[in-house]
This record gives sequence, structure tokens and C-alpha cells, in this order.
Amino acid sequence: FDSFDSFDSFILSQAQADAIISADGRQAMRALVSSGVITRELAQQVREAVKTAMEAVVTTPEQVLGSLVSAGTITQAQADAITAARPQRPQGPRGA
Repeated sequence: FDSFDSFDSFILSQAQADAIISADGRQAMRALVSSGVITRELAQQVREAVKTAMEAVVTTPEQVLGSLVSAGTITQAQADAITAARPQRPQGPRGA
């Protein structure tokens, strides 16, 4: 699992990590850059690493149902019934 390889190119101090974790959204990250807590480059690396990590954990309902079938929690017939009963959503920009 290589999602966090981009973290290898920078090192955060504990204070920087704490500030980033408590930052709420893009404006807060900009404020950290403006106040000198982190550099613009570090903020970009963090955004990219978070984006990569989030994309790696995106799970579709079909994947969840497949896992439940594989684990023996539900049968394939039950998974098919759940899928058929789910409202169909239009495909958005994420494609899922």
C-alpha cells in the first residue's frame, strides 16, 4: 500500500502536525502558511498526501457488500437484493 509515499519527502515537527490536524479546511491551511507555521510547499504536499490517502479509502456500496459476502455475513442473494433495493443515484464527478 503506497498511498503515503509522498510523506517521505518532508518532515513535520510535532507543532506543525498538531496545527495541520486542528486546521479546518483550506482557509485554515492558508492561515498556517501566512503565519509561518508551515511553508506553502509543505501545505501543498500535505494536501496532495491527504487527497491520495482519501482516494485510496473510497469504498463503494458494492465493495462493502462483496466483503460481507466473502466474510459469510450475508449471502450473494441477500447482497443482490440489497443492491436492487437501493435507490439509484445519478453518476457524479466521482464516478461511483
